[in-house]
Amino acid sequence: MDVAETGATLEFSCAHGTIAGALLLDDAGSFAADGLYFQEHGGPISDKDLTPPVKARYEGNVTGDNMSLTVINLDTQEKIGAFNLGFGAAAKINKCL
Repeated sequence: MDVAETGATLEFSCAHGTIAGALLLDDAGSFAADGLYFQEHGGPISDKDLTPPVKARYEGNVTGDNMSLTVINLDTQEKIGAFNLGFGAAAKINKCL
């Protein structure tokens, strides 16, 4: 997850996501922000093969150098995934082949 004042970009195994707007933490270190989640697949991609993005809610908590993150599909309310991130830690991502 790369965070800037204007939003964030996220890389997942076989997916990526975006958050438009600043991530604001409350007094407990929690946040919630809406964005988009893009499912990917292996092999070549054509213009006709692009999967439409999913409207997603990114919510979590920051404690020290650690972040817990949950991604939720806003249309179905299903949890896409839960992740633990460490500031400056190497990512373990397996991109689709």
